[in-house]
Amino acid sequence: MLQGAQIGAIAYVILYVLMAFFVVRWNRGVLPVAAALAVLFGVVAAVAGPAWFERDKSGFEEALLPAGILGLLTLIIVPVQLLLIAFAMRGFSQEWNVEVETGGDGDDEYDEAAEERRRLAEERRAAKDELAAKDRPFVSDQ
Repeated sequence: MLQGAQIGAIAYVILYVLMAFFVVRWNRGVLPVAAALAVLFGVVAAVAGPAWFERDKSGFEEALLPAGILGLLTLIIVPVQLLLIAFAMRGFSQEWNVEVETGGDGDDEYDEAAEERRRLAEERRAAKDELAAKDRPFVSDQ
């Protein structure tokens, strides 16, 4: 049976998966939250890592994996969290969610779409003018 704060661990896994989902959808607003949680998780891992190596005292239950391996895995989490913080802040500073429409640089799709909008606007104006001319009473020059 699991011991300790398994609900907290499961919540962290769910949060990280949810944040990864939002990052894949190009939502950069979640990046500072991921960095903040990585700081918290990294500090906890840095504090808990050495404690795993000291589990030879009485009163501790034996874990499924040896304490040395668990300590090593816990300490490996620290640099992984530092990398997560670095990459999240790098992505946040790049503003990769901002889309800028450019044109006039030879982009055929953009030029064609702009030309089509101009042509449709001219057709609408011409149709309005034609309807307005039909509605006006006939006025002669005499």
